[in-house]
Amino acid sequence: MRRGNLRRLLTSPGACSFALLACACGNGSTDGGAASTGHLLVDAGASPGDDGSENVMDGSNAPKPSDATTTDGASADAQSPDAMPVGPPAIRYIGRFDVSQPSAPTAEWSASAMEARFSGAQVSVRLGGSNNYFDVVLDGVVQPVLKTAGQPSYPIGAGLASGVHDVLVFRRDEAFDNPATFSGFGFDAGALLAPPPAPARRIEIVGDSISAGYGNECGNASDGFAAATENEYIAYGPLAARALSADVHVVAWSGKGLYRNLDGSTTETMPILWQRTIPTDGSSHWDPSQWVPDVVVINLGTNDYNSGGADPSANFQSTYLQFVKQLESAYPGVFVLGAVGPMLGGSSYASVKTAISNIVSMRTTAGDARVQLVEFPTQNCGSDGSACGCDSHPNAAEHEKMATILEAAIHGALGW
Repeated sequence: MRRGNLRRLLTSPGACSFALLACACGNGSTDGGAASTGHLLVDAGASPGDDGSENVMDGSNAPKPSDATTTDGASADAQSPDAMPVGPPAIRYIGRFDVSQPSAPTAEWSASAMEARFSGAQVSVRLGGSNNYFDVVLDGVVQPVLKTAGQPSYPIGAGLASGVHDVLVFRRDEAFDNPATFSGFGFDAGALLAPPPAPARRIEIVGDSISAGYGNECGNASDGFAAATENEYIAYGPLAARALSADVHVVAWSGKGLYRNLDGSTTETMPILWQRTIPTDGSSHWDPSQWVPDVVVINLGTNDYNSGGADPSANFQSTYLQFVKQLESAYPGVFVLGAVGPMLGGSSYASVKTAISNIVSMRTTAGDARVQLVEFPTQNCGSDGSACGCDSHPNAAEHEKMATILEAAIHGALGW
């Protein structure tokens, strides 16, 4: 939810479809004629001096990872970074990407990322656009925040020890902060290797500012929002995914609701935006068959119940049920967790919980036992506001609590 400084929709050019921690193109074939199923290989867009190898958009069912997990959320199988990877050199793109220009895959949703495994002493990243924020994770260690400034490339690692290294570049900020192009890495005298394999487990998060990590690095509830204080990498969804050795897609936008948005509008709600590859582009379409999650977490309702006006309960419940059915149609066999968010309280909390509980009951009666309720308790910002982030949003500590609750709910539902 966002109050006061809720940003308006931006516009961006047309898009083709593509899928967070393993992707697939939803646009048929690329210039090279690769099919859109299984491992899709597209032009790497390598700059002169790079290895010119391929990017991997992985929409296939990856081998099941071991119980171990790496800091960056990549699969932690028997292949360690010190071992020589098996397979063709490639970059793994993570999220919903527009690949209409294969040399410049473009993404806008939070947590869009690319990762690579390489040998060499230094690494740089090629990112298009400006004023976007990225976390860089090098060999499992989070590096200083990278803010784009219109440069062709950015150094992100130097003086590395000889051997094999893993790198992840992860978008921290959310959709309305403009799309960014992820054009690959440079390794100087080093070489790109086969990427870490994608985890077999998949989680999708559909939500609002809470799920986008809005203001989670602020120090007080009274602080105003800035993009620099929004860190999706430490939001509850990616935290839970890393703990469960799973890939995650985050489809979240501040101020948006399920039936109505914070500004009271009923257009451009999350069920509409969920259908897009590039959310600020109304002509963009995402093909959900390219990346099918095991579980979808719907964390919406905060804005529906804080926009003023008439009680939204009847419309909220009917829209919620319709969206659940849409998800189940798009993702055969998916488990749906309907969440009550921590910024709700009192009668609003009770109303959202009742609506979700009613839907669980209706689906169970219809023979569908794969819809369940998960509750995030109402947060307590403290008398001085120091226990919350910007604009009374969950801070990093609250996101950790939420992640623990979500991990338990997914474990109970799927046995992970």
